[in-house]
Amino acid sequence: MLKMKIPCFGLISIMACAVFYPAQSVYAKNMLRPNVSLCNTNEKIIFNCKIKNSANILSVCTSQNLSNDSGYLQYRFGRKGAIELEYPAEKEMSPSSFLFARYTRFQVSKLTLSFSNNNVNYTIFDNYDAESRPYVKEKGVTISGQRIENKNIKLLCGQDALSNLEDLEDIVPCDENLSIGGCK
Repeated sequence: MLKMKIPCFGLISIMACAVFYPAQSVYAKNMLRPNVSLCNTNEKIIFNCKIKNSANILSVCTSQNLSNDSGYLQYRFGRKGAIELEYPAEKEMSPSSFLFARYTRFQVSKLTLSFSNNNVNYTIFDNYDAESRPYVKEKGVTISGQRIENKNIKLLCGQDALSNLEDLEDIVPCDENLSIGGCK
């Protein structure tokens, strides 16, 4: 019997593959929810990746019911069973602890989610720039502030990073300093 691998790329195709090609439904499920995440199974994954050349994981998790007036948002960094930073510690009113920014134009998209904790600034980013040569497609976090010796650390995600930062645009306050063209 000839085995054929059916390509399942993009959310629509993944969902179609799960319905029409049950043997690949495990593949589709893994694409929708990464195997290694710091989010709990009852949480929605907004951003998730394994940091390049590290055992650390970066996850941004929300309650399933996140909206303008309910739910929570948390940044988590570390390893399964050994989270180094969970921000904010209190989940109540947590979306207001972050700032969101978006910059898009033809062939360029930059999304950021940022927060400050103990005089250290964290910016989770998802950047795509097809105008650059070679083109830039990177996700990760930058860490800066007075308490950081190098003043600016950039941790890049490895392959298979998941980003749904755009889901936060109407929930998290807009970063007036980074949003080109202002906020809504």
